[in-house]
Amino acid sequence: QPAHLTQYIFCFALGIWAKETNILKKLCYIKARNWFVFAQVLIFIALPAIFWFGGAIENSTPLMGGSHWQSFAFVVWEQLVAISLIVGLLGIFNRYLNTQNQWTKELSENSYAIYVFHGLVLVAFSAMFQFYTGNSLFKFVLLLVPVFLFCFLLAKFVRSIPIIQKVL
Repeated sequence: QPAHLTQYIFCFALGIWAKETNILKKLCYIKARNWFVFAQVLIFIALPAIFWFGGAIENSTPLMGGSHWQSFAFVVWEQLVAISLIVGLLGIFNRYLNTQNQWTKELSENSYAIYVFHGLVLVAFSAMFQFYTGNSLFKFVLLLVPVFLFCFLLAKFVRSIPIIQKVL
């Protein structure tokens, strides 16, 4: 979404900075866990409160933009949740899942290219199945593996082009 472009650029730059400074090695698990718990409070308590007190149960329009306190609260909530989850999950994953096998190495090497192309792939697959009128959850489950595999294979193919290897 174009509205989130600044957040994406900021997080990308933050990722580069984190890699260069090796800051993840210094991330304390207890602090990261606290950030993750804070995110859960924001998700399961603060968000329903914003909806309830902001009248969004009947009309969610004020949350979607404009000069409303509900819109401001939602924007602040969204950024706090993003930061809290990023820091929390980084610490938790660093402690418990900081290993790599051949499959996860391949995924890691192609993750940015997958990120770049996944939107286009999702739109293409959705367009192919636009006439399916059944259950949306079933459609999601049905397309999950093919879309993921296609994104992965597309990323591997694009990254095999010499000039693109320097970028992706």
